[in-house]
Amino acid sequence: MIEFHAPAVEDKAWATPLLRASGWSGSEYAFGTHYVWQEKFEAQIANYGGFFLGRSNGLYLFPAGEGNLKEVLEELLEQERAVGHGDTLTLFAVPQPALQILQEHFSGRLTVQPDRANWDYLYLAQNLIDLPGKAYHGKRNHVARFRRSFEYTYEDITAENAAECLEMAEQWRSANENPADFEDEMKAMRRAFAAWEPLGFSGGLLRVEGKVIAFTAGEPISEQTYDLHFEKAFTGYEGAYAAINQEFAARRLKGYSLINREEDMGLEGLRKAKESYRPTAMFEKSTVVIR
Repeated sequence: MIEFHAPAVEDKAWATPLLRASGWSGSEYAFGTHYVWQEKFEAQIANYGGFFLGRSNGLYLFPAGEGNLKEVLEELLEQERAVGHGDTLTLFAVPQPALQILQEHFSGRLTVQPDRANWDYLYLAQNLIDLPGKAYHGKRNHVARFRRSFEYTYEDITAENAAECLEMAEQWRSANENPADFEDEMKAMRRAFAAWEPLGFSGGLLRVEGKVIAFTAGEPISEQTYDLHFEKAFTGYEGAYAAINQEFAARRLKGYSLINREEDMGLEGLRKAKESYRPTAMFEKSTVVIR
Protein backbone atom coordinates (compact mmCIF):
# COMPACT_ATOMS: atom_id res chain seq x y z
CA MET A 1 0.00 0.00 0.00
CA ILE A 2 1.36 3.40 -1.01
CA GLU A 3 1.01 5.73 1.96
CA PHE A 4 -0.08 9.29 1.12
CA HIS A 5 -0.04 12.22 3.53
CA ALA A 6 -0.83 15.92 3.57
CA PRO A 7 2.15 18.02 2.36
CA ALA A 8 4.34 19.46 5.11
CA VAL A 9 7.08 22.04 4.73
CA GLU A 10 9.64 19.36 5.60
CA ASP A 11 8.64 17.38 2.49
CA LYS A 12 10.13 20.03 0.23
CA ALA A 13 13.63 18.61 0.79
CA TRP A 14 12.87 15.29 -0.93
CA ALA A 15 10.02 16.43 -3.18
CA THR A 16 11.75 19.23 -5.07
CA PRO A 17 14.57 17.09 -6.57
CA LEU A 18 12.01 14.55 -7.82
CA LEU A 19 9.69 17.22 -9.23
CA ARG A 20 12.61 18.86 -11.05
CA ALA A 21 13.81 15.52 -12.38
CA SER A 22 10.60 15.32 -14.40
CA GLY A 23 11.67 18.27 -16.54
CA TRP A 24 8.07 19.51 -16.74
CA SER A 25 7.34 23.25 -16.47
CA GLY A 26 3.71 22.97 -15.36
CA SER A 27 2.67 24.58 -12.08
CA GLU A 28 1.82 21.17 -10.58
CA TYR A 29 5.54 20.38 -10.63
CA ALA A 30 6.33 23.09 -8.08
CA PHE A 31 6.18 21.82 -4.51
CA GLY A 32 4.50 24.97 -3.24
CA THR A 33 1.47 24.32 -5.45
CA HIS A 34 0.70 21.16 -3.49
CA TYR A 35 1.48 22.73 -0.13
CA VAL A 36 -0.44 26.00 -0.32
CA TRP A 37 -3.51 24.61 -2.12
CA GLN A 38 -3.83 21.45 -0.05
CA GLU A 39 -7.10 22.44 1.61
CA LYS A 40 -8.97 23.29 -1.59
CA PHE A 41 -7.84 20.22 -3.50
CA GLU A 42 -7.41 17.79 -0.58
CA ALA A 43 -3.82 17.40 -1.75
CA GLN A 44 -1.75 14.47 -0.56
CA ILE A 45 1.71 13.34 -1.59
CA ALA A 46 3.94 10.26 -1.38
CA ASN A 47 7.55 9.29 -2.03
CA TYR A 48 7.44 5.91 -3.75
CA GLY A 49 9.51 3.98 -6.25
CA GLY A 50 11.76 6.93 -7.07
CA PHE A 51 8.81 9.20 -7.82
CA PHE A 52 6.94 12.10 -6.32
CA LEU A 53 3.29 11.08 -6.29
CA GLY A 54 0.51 13.62 -5.89
CA ARG A 55 -3.18 13.02 -5.25
CA SER A 56 -5.85 15.74 -5.40
CA ASN A 57 -9.58 15.18 -5.02
CA GLY A 58 -9.06 11.51 -5.83
CA LEU A 59 -7.06 12.15 -9.01
CA TYR A 60 -3.34 11.48 -9.41
CA LEU A 61 -0.55 13.63 -10.79
CA PHE A 62 1.56 12.13 -13.56
CA PRO A 63 4.52 10.87 -11.45
CA ALA A 64 7.67 12.97 -11.28
CA GLY A 65 11.06 11.36 -10.86
CA GLU A 66 13.06 8.46 -12.18
CA GLY A 67 12.06 4.84 -11.80
CA ASN A 68 9.77 2.17 -13.23
CA LEU A 69 6.81 4.32 -14.26
CA LYS A 70 4.59 1.46 -15.46
CA GLU A 71 5.13 -0.47 -12.25
CA VAL A 72 4.19 2.51 -10.09
CA LEU A 73 1.06 3.30 -12.10
CA GLU A 74 -0.04 -0.33 -12.03
CA GLU A 75 0.44 -0.27 -8.25
CA LEU A 76 -1.76 2.82 -7.99
CA LEU A 77 -4.37 1.17 -10.20
CA GLU A 78 -4.37 -1.93 -8.02
CA GLN A 79 -4.63 0.21 -4.90
CA GLU A 80 -7.66 2.03 -6.30
CA ARG A 81 -9.28 -1.33 -7.04
CA ALA A 82 -8.46 -2.67 -3.57
CA VAL A 83 -10.16 0.24 -1.78
CA GLY A 84 -13.28 -0.08 -3.91
CA HIS A 85 -12.74 2.82 -6.30
CA GLY A 86 -13.20 0.70 -9.42
CA ASP A 87 -10.95 -0.58 -12.17
CA THR A 88 -9.61 2.76 -13.39
CA LEU A 89 -6.90 5.24 -12.41
CA THR A 90 -7.39 8.90 -13.34
CA LEU A 91 -4.37 11.15 -13.88
CA PHE A 92 -4.68 14.95 -13.96
CA ALA A 93 -2.44 17.62 -15.50
CA VAL A 94 -0.73 15.07 -17.75
CA PRO A 95 1.82 16.96 -19.90
CA GLN A 96 1.43 16.62 -23.65
CA PRO A 97 4.74 14.75 -24.18
CA ALA A 98 3.80 12.30 -21.42
CA LEU A 99 0.85 11.05 -23.45
CA GLN A 100 3.19 9.19 -25.77
CA ILE A 101 4.90 7.59 -22.79
CA LEU A 102 1.55 6.43 -21.45
CA GLN A 103 0.54 5.08 -24.86
CA GLU A 104 3.71 2.99 -24.94
CA HIS A 105 2.97 1.48 -21.54
CA PHE A 106 -0.83 1.23 -21.67
CA SER A 107 -1.79 0.93 -25.32
CA GLY A 108 -5.50 0.39 -25.75
CA ARG A 109 -6.19 1.12 -22.08
CA LEU A 110 -6.35 4.92 -22.14
CA THR A 111 -8.99 7.61 -22.43
CA VAL A 112 -7.54 11.10 -22.98
CA GLN A 113 -9.40 14.39 -22.48
CA PRO A 114 -7.54 17.70 -23.06
CA ASP A 115 -8.04 20.08 -20.12
CA ARG A 116 -7.79 23.50 -21.81
CA ALA A 117 -8.97 25.48 -18.78
CA ASN A 118 -5.91 24.30 -16.86
CA TRP A 119 -3.25 24.82 -19.50
CA ASP A 120 -0.47 27.03 -18.16
CA TYR A 121 0.68 30.19 -19.93
CA LEU A 122 4.45 30.32 -20.49
CA TYR A 123 6.25 33.56 -21.30
CA LEU A 124 9.80 34.43 -22.23
CA ALA A 125 11.17 36.08 -19.11
CA GLN A 126 13.00 38.69 -21.18
CA ASN A 127 9.74 39.75 -22.82
CA LEU A 128 8.09 40.41 -19.46
CA ILE A 129 11.17 42.34 -18.39
CA ASP A 130 11.64 44.48 -21.53
CA LEU A 131 8.04 44.61 -22.85
CA PRO A 132 9.49 44.92 -26.37
CA GLY A 133 8.00 46.01 -29.68
CA LYS A 134 4.47 46.65 -30.86
CA ALA A 135 3.08 43.57 -29.11
CA TYR A 136 3.80 45.12 -25.73
CA HIS A 137 3.02 48.75 -26.57
CA GLY A 138 -0.09 48.76 -24.39
CA LYS A 139 1.72 47.20 -21.43
CA ARG A 140 4.51 49.76 -21.64
CA ASN A 141 1.88 52.50 -21.60
CA HIS A 142 0.24 51.01 -18.49
CA VAL A 143 3.57 50.89 -16.68
CA ALA A 144 4.51 54.41 -17.77
CA ARG A 145 1.13 55.77 -16.67
CA PHE A 146 1.51 54.20 -13.24
CA ARG A 147 4.99 55.65 -12.84
CA ARG A 148 3.82 59.13 -13.85
CA SER A 149 0.76 59.03 -11.61
CA PHE A 150 2.20 57.67 -8.37
CA GLU A 151 5.31 58.06 -6.26
CA TYR A 152 5.95 54.46 -5.39
CA THR A 153 8.62 52.25 -3.89
CA TYR A 154 9.42 48.61 -4.57
CA GLU A 155 10.44 46.00 -1.98
CA ASP A 156 11.19 42.31 -2.11
CA ILE A 157 8.74 40.35 -0.01
CA THR A 158 10.33 38.99 3.16
CA ALA A 159 9.11 37.28 6.31
CA GLU A 160 9.01 40.77 7.86
CA ASN A 161 6.64 42.44 5.37
CA ALA A 162 4.67 39.36 4.26
CA ALA A 163 1.90 40.11 6.77
CA GLU A 164 1.28 43.44 5.03
CA CYS A 165 0.75 41.65 1.72
CA LEU A 166 -1.73 39.31 3.35
CA GLU A 167 -3.56 42.27 4.88
CA MET A 168 -3.68 43.95 1.46
CA ALA A 169 -5.08 40.73 -0.08
CA GLU A 170 -7.77 40.60 2.60
CA GLN A 171 -8.76 44.17 1.76
CA TRP A 172 -8.75 43.35 -1.95
CA ARG A 173 -11.04 40.37 -1.32
CA SER A 174 -13.41 42.38 0.87
CA ALA A 175 -13.79 45.00 -1.85
CA ASN A 176 -14.82 42.35 -4.40
CA GLU A 177 -18.49 41.82 -5.24
CA ASN A 178 -18.25 38.16 -4.20
CA PRO A 179 -15.57 37.92 -1.50
CA ALA A 180 -16.52 34.31 -0.65
CA ASP A 181 -15.27 33.27 -4.10
CA PHE A 182 -11.72 34.06 -3.02
CA GLU A 183 -11.65 32.31 0.36
CA ASP A 184 -9.76 29.29 -1.03
CA GLU A 185 -7.14 31.60 -2.51
CA MET A 186 -6.84 33.42 0.81
CA LYS A 187 -6.22 30.12 2.58
CA ALA A 188 -3.49 29.34 0.04
CA MET A 189 -1.87 32.75 0.57
CA ARG A 190 -1.99 32.39 4.34
CA ARG A 191 -0.10 29.11 4.01
CA ALA A 192 2.41 30.68 1.64
CA PHE A 193 3.19 33.69 3.79
CA ALA A 194 3.27 31.69 7.04
CA ALA A 195 6.06 29.46 5.67
CA TRP A 196 7.63 32.00 3.30
CA GLU A 197 11.31 31.27 3.86
CA PRO A 198 11.16 27.46 4.35
CA LEU A 199 9.13 27.16 1.13
CA GLY A 200 11.71 29.17 -0.80
CA PHE A 201 9.11 31.59 -2.10
CA SER A 202 9.99 35.03 -3.40
CA GLY A 203 8.02 38.05 -4.48
CA GLY A 204 7.81 41.81 -4.74
CA LEU A 205 5.49 44.55 -3.55
CA LEU A 206 4.74 48.16 -4.42
CA ARG A 207 3.99 50.88 -1.88
CA VAL A 208 2.31 54.23 -2.43
CA GLU A 209 2.48 56.60 0.54
CA GLY A 210 3.75 53.69 2.62
CA LYS A 211 0.75 51.45 1.84
CA VAL A 212 1.12 48.12 0.01
CA ILE A 213 -1.00 48.49 -3.13
CA ALA A 214 0.25 45.54 -5.20
CA PHE A 215 2.29 42.37 -4.83
CA THR A 216 3.27 39.23 -6.71
CA ALA A 217 4.69 35.97 -5.37
CA GLY A 218 5.89 32.59 -6.55
CA GLU A 219 8.67 30.01 -6.64
CA PRO A 220 11.01 28.30 -9.10
CA ILE A 221 9.79 25.17 -10.86
CA SER A 222 13.27 24.55 -12.19
CA GLU A 223 16.47 26.46 -12.89
CA GLN A 224 14.87 27.66 -16.14
CA THR A 225 11.23 28.28 -15.17
CA TYR A 226 9.66 30.47 -12.47
CA ASP A 227 6.05 29.98 -11.40
CA LEU A 228 3.96 32.98 -10.33
CA HIS A 229 1.30 31.79 -7.86
CA PHE A 230 -0.29 35.06 -6.75
CA GLU A 231 -0.67 38.59 -8.04
CA LYS A 232 -2.88 41.29 -6.54
CA ALA A 233 -3.29 45.05 -7.04
CA PHE A 234 -5.87 47.59 -5.92
CA THR A 235 -8.03 48.82 -8.78
CA GLY A 236 -7.67 52.44 -7.73
CA TYR A 237 -4.06 52.49 -8.90
CA GLU A 238 -4.22 52.31 -12.70
CA GLY A 239 -1.38 50.31 -14.18
CA ALA A 240 -0.43 48.69 -10.86
CA TYR A 241 -0.79 45.13 -12.18
CA ALA A 242 1.46 45.83 -15.15
CA ALA A 243 3.91 47.68 -12.92
CA ILE A 244 4.35 44.98 -10.28
CA ASN A 245 4.64 42.35 -13.02
CA GLN A 246 7.41 44.23 -14.81
CA GLU A 247 9.23 45.44 -11.67
CA PHE A 248 9.47 41.97 -10.13
CA ALA A 249 10.50 40.32 -13.39
CA ALA A 250 13.19 42.94 -14.00
CA ARG A 251 14.57 42.77 -10.47
CA ARG A 252 14.36 39.08 -9.64
CA LEU A 253 13.70 36.90 -12.69
CA LYS A 254 16.53 37.76 -15.08
CA GLY A 255 18.14 34.38 -14.48
CA TYR A 256 15.14 32.43 -15.79
CA SER A 257 14.22 31.62 -19.38
CA LEU A 258 10.49 31.17 -18.81
CA ILE A 259 7.83 32.56 -16.48
CA ASN A 260 4.75 30.42 -15.85
CA ARG A 261 1.69 32.56 -15.08
CA GLU A 262 -0.49 29.48 -14.62
CA GLU A 263 -3.96 28.72 -15.98
CA ASP A 264 -7.04 30.80 -16.81
CA MET A 265 -9.55 28.32 -15.28
CA GLY A 266 -11.73 28.78 -18.35
CA LEU A 267 -12.60 32.35 -17.33
CA GLU A 268 -12.86 34.59 -20.40
CA GLY A 269 -11.60 37.74 -18.71
CA LEU A 270 -8.61 35.97 -17.21
CA ARG A 271 -7.85 34.31 -20.54
CA LYS A 272 -7.80 37.68 -22.31
CA ALA A 273 -5.53 39.12 -19.62
CA LYS A 274 -3.05 36.28 -19.91
CA GLU A 275 -3.14 36.33 -23.71
CA SER A 276 -2.44 40.07 -23.66
CA TYR A 277 1.07 39.32 -22.37
CA ARG A 278 1.75 37.24 -25.51
CA PRO A 279 2.63 33.75 -24.21
CA THR A 280 5.44 32.06 -26.04
CA ALA A 281 3.85 28.64 -25.43
CA MET A 282 1.11 26.83 -23.57
CA PHE A 283 1.92 24.01 -21.20
CA GLU A 284 -0.82 21.66 -22.39
CA LYS A 285 -2.40 19.25 -19.93
CA SER A 286 -4.88 16.41 -20.24
CA THR A 287 -6.90 14.19 -17.95
CA VAL A 288 -6.12 10.54 -18.63
CA VAL A 289 -8.02 7.49 -17.44
CA ILE A 290 -6.10 4.19 -17.35
CA ARG A 291 -8.25 1.07 -17.42
